[in-house]
Amino acid sequence: MREITVGVVAPAYVNVPLWVAQQRGFLERRGLRATERICGTTHGVTGALRDGAVDIALTAPEGSIADAVAGGPLRVVAGLIDRPPLSMIAIPQEFALNAACVLISAERGTVTAFLQALAEAAGWFRGHVEESAAIAAERTSIEPRYALRACHALALDGVIPRDLRSSPAALAAVTGALRSSGLIPPDGPDPITAAVDYSYL
Repeated sequence: MREITVGVVAPAYVNVPLWVAQQRGFLERRGLRATERICGTTHGVTGALRDGAVDIALTAPEGSIADAVAGGPLRVVAGLIDRPPLSMIAIPQEFALNAACVLISAERGTVTAFLQALAEAAGWFRGHVEESAAIAAERTSIEPRYALRACHALALDGVIPRDLRSSPAALAAVTGALRSSGLIPPDGPDPITAAVDYSYL
């Protein structure tokens, strides 16, 4: 069994596909066992990935995109959340809120197997929202009724991309935010070409 460490910001509901993949055996069937490492912040997850402290990061992709544009080794290999599954968003906006990121030196077979397990788990989740909510409630100690509401929001069309490829609009929103904040240069290399590599899928 191949042990991998997955960096996450917090035990948030955007990680439900990972929890389902762990609980339902989708990872184990591919010879993987994943342990989460909670890093507390997006910057912390990106730093842990860059330093090799985690094998895969499930986090906002901005840090990995900025790193790749600057010639660094981080890449976005899958999209997990295209828009926030929350009820207190004031302005409607597509946004790649969460993605899977790796070092370009990562073992390709392991990353591909992990992403296959996540995709299978996401598909199972859509057809088994109540069972998934029970898994999530156990992981977060949240009351089952609130876990179910959160999972129903997560299961809405447009939140989790069905093929784990973020929509062009979601990626455009990310790169636009990076440019407007000065984190990537306006005249640098195309950030999507530099940072996003869906060949692992």
